[in-house]
Amino acid sequence: MNIQQCAINDTCKNIIDKICTNPSDTLLWKKLGYELRAQGEYDKSRFCFMNVLKINEKDAFSHREAARLSCLLGHYDQAVLHYELSRTIDPNDTQVLLEIAKCYELNRQPQKEIEYFEAYLALNRFRSDVRSTLADRLYQTEQYQKALECYSEVQSYLDYDDMGLTRMKGLCNYELGNYEKSKEYLEECLREYGLYFLIPYNESIFIQGKSEFIGNECYVKLLESYFKTALKLKDYNLVRMACAELNYATSNDETIRWIEIQKYFTNLEIEAIIEGCQCTEKYMPENGRMAKRLGVAYYLAKQYSLAKQTLEKYIDKNKQDALAFYCLAKCYKIEGSNREVLKIYARLKSMDNKINSEVFNNILEEI
Repeated sequence: MNIQQCAINDTCKNIIDKICTNPSDTLLWKKLGYELRAQGEYDKSRFCFMNVLKINEKDAFSHREAARLSCLLGHYDQAVLHYELSRTIDPNDTQVLLEIAKCYELNRQPQKEIEYFEAYLALNRFRSDVRSTLADRLYQTEQYQKALECYSEVQSYLDYDDMGLTRMKGLCNYELGNYEKSKEYLEECLREYGLYFLIPYNESIFIQGKSEFIGNECYVKLLESYFKTALKLKDYNLVRMACAELNYATSNDETIRWIEIQKYFTNLEIEAIIEGCQCTEKYMPENGRMAKRLGVAYYLAKQYSLAKQTLEKYIDKNKQDALAFYCLAKCYKIEGSNREVLKIYARLKSMDNKINSEVFNNILEEI
């Protein structure tokens, strides 16, 4: 590249004319570099700062600019080289360490990124925002114990309980196998969403969270984490309660999720679910949802004949329940009754769908 290729507008042309008169003036080269960068001409801008370095290789500022522009151009190795040269010239500029970390993030080298975050924090211990980012990277790279220590240290710098940090401590403990501790942290977060834990008749139940959190992505992720923790603890009462609250938060029906979690239930637990549903249905025959839940429980127990009988009875009174049809279709499909499956498919296609469209499309695709 030559300097005339940088003459992209009148401002650049005027600066170039001055540079031609005085080519060793580093301020003019920098001014041209700034103008080109402002116009999005990163390659040409880098050319200018490289020329500054030819005149004065000890210019730490120009090394940093050359590094930033190399990073923008995707030349990450060159960027790191210039950043390191800048550090050699000006060792007090610790901000460069963060810029190198960013460079490694863009180049998808998380372990190197972590190393530079740690180097920066060794010199700037109380930067809680940087330590929080480091904790996130440690969690993403499955270094859960170190991540937990980082999240805990960040929390110690704050004079209030940060629910985001509390949730991450819950997730780290989950990954480390500390499920009781994970449950404790996640429940603390859920209370902030207006979700309370009561213990009547020795049985934990949920009171539904505040309606404004329906569809809230953070809330749903939190519930999903709690759901997984309850599974690990084999507390199936909490599993079912978390499942119900997830359905509330996502405005979704529970049938799909019940089928998803079937692998976590033993035969004895499925029998207990069936017994509980039968008992509730006996004393509360008007409870339609319990009839559907019983049908699903029969399906989980591989009692397909009873599942079909129960679900068909339920569907007689609830002709728009797509997810009940889905479970019924699964029973027919397992038994090889493809004609019945096709009938249900046609019925689903024609019905006034009131459930989440993505879920509905998944049902149709699977059937």
